[in-house]
Amino acid sequence: KLLHKGLLFAFVILACELAFIFLLAVQLNEANKELELQLKSKQVMVLANKVDLDFTEASIAVGVYTYTKWRPYRARYDFWTPKLQEDMAELKRLLKDDAVIQPILKEADNRIVRGTMLLEDSISALERPGLDLGVSRAPLRLDMLTKRREAIRVILTELTAESRRIESTSKE
Repeated sequence: KLLHKGLLFAFVILACELAFIFLLAVQLNEANKELELQLKSKQVMVLANKVDLDFTEASIAVGVYTYTKWRPYRARYDFWTPKLQEDMAELKRLLKDDAVIQPILKEADNRIVRGTMLLEDSISALERPGLDLGVSRAPLRLDMLTKRREAIRVILTELTAESRRIESTSKE
Protein backbone atom coordinates (compact mmCIF):
# COMPACT_ATOMS: atom_id res chain seq x y z
CA LYS A 1 0.00 0.00 0.00
CA LEU A 2 0.98 3.58 -0.50
CA LEU A 3 0.88 4.32 3.26
CA HIS A 4 3.34 1.52 3.96
CA LYS A 5 5.65 2.68 1.17
CA GLY A 6 5.48 6.24 2.52
CA LEU A 7 6.27 5.12 6.09
CA LEU A 8 9.12 2.91 4.87
CA PHE A 9 10.54 5.80 2.87
CA ALA A 10 10.28 8.10 5.94
CA PHE A 11 11.99 5.51 8.17
CA VAL A 12 14.81 5.08 5.65
CA ILE A 13 15.37 8.83 5.53
CA LEU A 14 15.19 9.03 9.34
CA ALA A 15 17.71 6.17 9.66
CA CYS A 16 20.07 7.93 7.24
CA GLU A 17 19.77 11.17 9.21
CA LEU A 18 20.45 9.37 12.52
CA ALA A 19 23.50 7.68 10.99
CA PHE A 20 24.70 11.06 9.73
CA ILE A 21 24.24 12.62 13.20
CA PHE A 22 26.10 9.69 14.79
CA LEU A 23 29.02 10.11 12.37
CA LEU A 24 29.13 13.83 13.07
CA ALA A 25 29.22 13.15 16.83
CA VAL A 26 32.12 10.70 16.37
CA GLN A 27 34.04 13.22 14.26
CA LEU A 28 33.42 15.97 16.82
CA ASN A 29 34.71 13.71 19.59
CA GLU A 30 37.88 12.96 17.58
CA ALA A 31 38.38 16.66 16.88
CA ASN A 32 38.12 17.43 20.61
CA LYS A 33 40.72 14.76 21.38
CA GLU A 34 43.06 16.24 18.77
CA LEU A 35 42.57 19.71 20.21
CA GLU A 36 43.40 18.45 23.71
CA LEU A 37 46.54 16.78 22.37
CA GLN A 38 47.64 19.99 20.66
CA LEU A 39 46.96 22.05 23.78
CA LYS A 40 48.94 19.59 25.88
CA SER A 41 51.85 19.81 23.46
CA LYS A 42 51.80 23.61 23.66
CA GLN A 43 51.66 23.45 27.47
CA VAL A 44 54.66 21.09 27.50
CA MET A 45 56.63 23.53 25.35
CA VAL A 46 55.70 26.49 27.55
CA LEU A 47 56.56 24.66 30.78
CA ALA A 48 59.83 23.29 29.40
CA ASN A 49 60.83 26.82 28.39
CA LYS A 50 59.88 28.10 31.85
CA VAL A 51 61.98 25.38 33.52
CA ASP A 52 64.91 26.31 31.29
CA LEU A 53 64.46 30.00 32.11
CA ASP A 54 64.15 29.31 35.85
CA PHE A 55 67.34 27.26 35.94
CA THR A 56 69.20 29.79 33.80
CA GLU A 57 68.14 32.68 36.05
CA ALA A 58 69.12 30.75 39.19
CA SER A 59 72.48 29.89 37.60
CA ILE A 60 73.16 33.50 36.64
CA ALA A 61 72.29 34.62 40.16
CA VAL A 62 74.71 32.09 41.64
CA GLY A 63 77.41 33.04 39.13
CA VAL A 64 77.20 36.74 39.93
CA TYR A 65 76.87 36.04 43.66
CA THR A 66 80.00 33.87 43.47
CA TYR A 67 82.10 36.78 42.28
CA THR A 68 80.44 39.72 43.99
CA LYS A 69 78.91 38.22 47.17
CA TRP A 70 76.22 40.84 46.75
CA ARG A 71 73.12 39.73 48.70
CA PRO A 72 70.51 40.77 46.10
CA TYR A 73 71.84 38.02 43.85
CA ARG A 74 71.39 35.51 46.65
CA ALA A 75 67.81 36.77 46.91
CA ARG A 76 67.38 36.28 43.15
CA TYR A 77 68.58 32.71 43.55
CA ASP A 78 66.12 32.21 46.40
CA PHE A 79 63.36 33.57 44.16
CA TRP A 80 64.08 31.41 41.10
CA THR A 81 64.77 28.07 42.80
CA PRO A 82 61.19 27.55 44.12
CA LYS A 83 59.81 28.64 40.73
CA LEU A 84 62.01 25.99 39.13
CA GLN A 85 60.62 23.33 41.46
CA GLU A 86 57.01 24.47 40.88
CA ASP A 87 57.35 24.51 37.10
CA MET A 88 59.04 21.10 37.07
CA ALA A 89 56.28 19.68 39.29
CA GLU A 90 53.67 21.11 36.90
CA LEU A 91 55.47 19.52 33.95
CA LYS A 92 55.53 16.16 35.73
CA ARG A 93 51.82 16.47 36.53
CA LEU A 94 51.00 17.28 32.92
CA LEU A 95 52.97 14.31 31.59
CA LYS A 96 52.25 11.76 34.33
CA ASP A 97 50.10 9.57 32.05
CA ASP A 98 52.36 9.75 29.00
CA ALA A 99 54.44 6.55 29.03
CA VAL A 100 56.46 7.48 25.93
CA ILE A 101 57.79 10.72 27.42
CA GLN A 102 58.37 9.37 30.97
CA PRO A 103 62.02 8.28 30.42
CA ILE A 104 62.91 11.68 28.96
CA LEU A 105 61.07 13.47 31.75
CA LYS A 106 62.83 11.36 34.38
CA GLU A 107 66.21 12.21 32.85
CA ALA A 108 65.30 15.91 32.75
CA ASP A 109 64.30 15.77 36.40
CA ASN A 110 67.56 14.01 37.33
CA ARG A 111 69.61 16.64 35.50
CA ILE A 112 67.72 19.45 37.19
CA VAL A 113 68.18 17.85 40.61
CA ARG A 114 71.93 17.49 39.99
CA GLY A 115 72.10 21.06 38.69
CA THR A 116 70.22 22.38 41.72
CA MET A 117 72.55 20.44 44.01
CA LEU A 118 75.51 22.10 42.28
CA LEU A 119 73.89 25.51 42.76
CA GLU A 120 73.25 24.78 46.44
CA ASP A 121 76.81 23.52 46.85
CA SER A 122 78.17 26.71 45.27
CA ILE A 123 76.09 28.89 47.58
CA SER A 124 77.05 26.93 50.70
CA ALA A 125 80.75 27.00 49.75
CA LEU A 126 80.59 30.79 49.53
CA GLU A 127 78.70 31.22 52.78
CA ARG A 128 80.75 28.73 54.78
CA PRO A 129 82.83 30.54 57.40
CA GLY A 130 86.54 29.93 57.51
CA LEU A 131 88.53 29.05 54.43
CA ASP A 132 87.65 31.12 51.39
CA LEU A 133 87.54 28.20 48.98
CA GLY A 134 84.32 29.37 47.36
CA VAL A 135 85.92 32.12 45.28
CA SER A 136 89.05 30.12 44.44
CA ARG A 137 86.95 27.28 43.02
CA ALA A 138 84.47 29.61 41.34
CA PRO A 139 85.78 29.16 37.76
CA LEU A 140 85.59 25.37 38.08
CA ARG A 141 82.08 25.53 39.56
CA LEU A 142 80.89 27.95 36.88
CA ASP A 143 82.28 25.69 34.16
CA MET A 144 80.44 22.72 35.67
CA LEU A 145 77.32 24.82 36.00
CA THR A 146 77.49 25.87 32.36
CA LYS A 147 77.79 22.22 31.31
CA ARG A 148 74.84 21.28 33.53
CA ARG A 149 72.73 24.10 32.17
CA GLU A 150 73.50 22.99 28.60
CA ALA A 151 72.67 19.35 29.47
CA ILE A 152 69.34 20.49 30.93
CA ARG A 153 68.60 22.57 27.84
CA VAL A 154 69.36 19.57 25.57
CA ILE A 155 67.06 17.20 27.47
CA LEU A 156 64.26 19.79 27.63
CA THR A 157 64.60 20.30 23.86
CA GLU A 158 64.35 16.54 23.42
CA LEU A 159 61.25 16.53 25.64
CA THR A 160 59.49 19.22 23.61
CA ALA A 161 60.53 17.55 20.33
CA GLU A 162 59.00 14.27 21.48
CA SER A 163 55.83 16.07 22.53
CA ARG A 164 55.61 17.74 19.12
CA ARG A 165 56.27 14.40 17.40
CA ILE A 166 53.40 12.77 19.30
CA GLU A 167 51.16 15.69 18.39
CA SER A 168 52.15 15.55 14.71
CA THR A 169 51.47 11.82 14.44
CA SER A 170 47.84 12.43 15.32
CA LYS A 171 45.28 12.79 12.54
CA GLU A 172 45.40 15.88 10.38
